[in-house]
Amino acid sequence: MRPKSPLILVFVYLFLLIIFQINGALSQTFTGTGGLMIPPMAPSQTQGITESTVNVFGIGVLGGCKTIENVTLDIEHTFTGDLGLILIAPNGTFIELSTGNGFGGNDYQNTVFSDNAIINITSGSPPYNGSFRPEGRQNTSINNPYSNANSPGSFTFANTFTGINADGVWTLYINDYLGVDIGILNSWSITFSNNGTNFTVDTGPDMGVCVGSDVTINASNTAPNPISYQWSNGGSGPSITIPSIVNPLTLTVTVTDQSGCTATDSKIINITAPPVANPLTMQQCLSALPDQATFNLNSVNSAVGNGFTVSWFNDIGLTSPVPNTAAFISSSTIIYAVVSNGSCSSAPVPITLEVLPPSPASFDMEWIDTQICQPDMVGVNFTLPTAGTYTYEYSLICSNGTENNTITTSNNPVLFNVTGNCTLNITQITQVSTGCITLFSPRYLMISCWKMHLKLW
Repeated sequence: MRPKSPLILVFVYLFLLIIFQINGALSQTFTGTGGLMIPPMAPSQTQGITESTVNVFGIGVLGGCKTIENVTLDIEHTFTGDLGLILIAPNGTFIELSTGNGFGGNDYQNTVFSDNAIINITSGSPPYNGSFRPEGRQNTSINNPYSNANSPGSFTFANTFTGINADGVWTLYINDYLGVDIGILNSWSITFSNNGTNFTVDTGPDMGVCVGSDVTINASNTAPNPISYQWSNGGSGPSITIPSIVNPLTLTVTVTDQSGCTATDSKIINITAPPVANPLTMQQCLSALPDQATFNLNSVNSAVGNGFTVSWFNDIGLTSPVPNTAAFISSSTIIYAVVSNGSCSSAPVPITLEVLPPSPASFDMEWIDTQICQPDMVGVNFTLPTAGTYTYEYSLICSNGTENNTITTSNNPVLFNVTGNCTLNITQITQVSTGCITLFSPRYLMISCWKMHLKLW
């Protein structure tokens, strides 16, 4: 027969070693002392306590991924109802595997106790071959009498031993508390697994932030006792802050608990550029004395914000919002606009408001009739910058009295009731559609019979 190549043998050895290490990493079994009589001095003794120990090492604190996978035992006994089987941890914590079950039946034949079994040992029957959940009714006494006050399964491997350091001496405590029958502990073992239900870590959904923002990420987790956090950017602790972020980033955090179990989560941070805000100048004619105008800031939202949301402020510190953006009454000044696209906001930009002074030169007027000889409605023809409705504020000062009034009309000429020698003073004209106000200085016109004077103040 041709000998195998040494290289092939090395490969096979390494392969088997890797398989062994992988399986060992997932579960480790420790075998306790077997071949012990129950009770210890049987057959001369038919009542007493047998204890078998096993030294566990390299497991660490239980919980999360690290669990007791199973306890397996093989016991021959002619009356299982006489027995109490208790598993005791190195720190003295214990769980009731089975006490007083099976009545006069024989044996625990390769019985496997596991939290994952379908039925509780109390629902089984000798020789208890197969998998069962521990009885777990009580955790107050390792000796008879054993209380049945709680339901079977109230105590499990998980809720009994989580947080306990598994390294040390474990004890299988066998209490044969009634006489006559005897037995033998053939073998028993305890298996620990790294494949339990692990905790989870959550850094939240992926996110988009504005360039230059300070970003804080929290690693919430369900670990009962997390002991370390390691972030892919070198950070540590349950949260990290990235100041003034400028580039997209994927962050991964690894959390380790007291049992050495780990869990990870990743978060993608996308960077969004802020929108652009455009400064501009708004001009509006005088509409509120002495020097104010009404500005519709909403009318320039598109020009300022390019279709995004625009917020208006009286100050560059953005502490004083403009109260009525559709009809903002102001003198000439500078206000500030900020544009938001829903996640990012622009820097404030200045918006210059200019109140235009009145322009009396755009107006003129003249009498239609230059003379009258009796009281009559006399028309005044106005030269206006544009056609429309205007409000005329006037004083008609006649020899028999003075009339101070206003007329709002789109008619031109405008009729006035002249009753004698009169002077008509037009002091202010307001264009109704824009609210623009124009003030006047006096101007005179005369007609015969009665003199009539016109003044634009």
